[in-house]
Amino acid sequence: RIVAVKMIRSGALASEDEVQRFYAEARSAAKLDHPNIVMVYQCGELAGHHYFSMDYVPGTDLARLIEQGPIDPR
Repeated sequence: RIVAVKMIRSGALASEDEVQRFYAEARSAAKLDHPNIVMVYQCGELAGHHYFSMDYVPGTDLARLIEQGPIDPR
């Protein structure tokens, strides 16, 4: 399976508060089950870097879409 991996931007230098918020986000997302919400598969730490894996959605990110102008609500 192809997945996207989200990591804490500050990496191994993340504060305890950042780490707790990161895992709270992962746990909250993992509880959701809806076709329009990506599925969270796994979270953990490797060499001091915290991560979680989720469904990969091809395309661009929201910031780039916004740069192109208004987004059709449909």
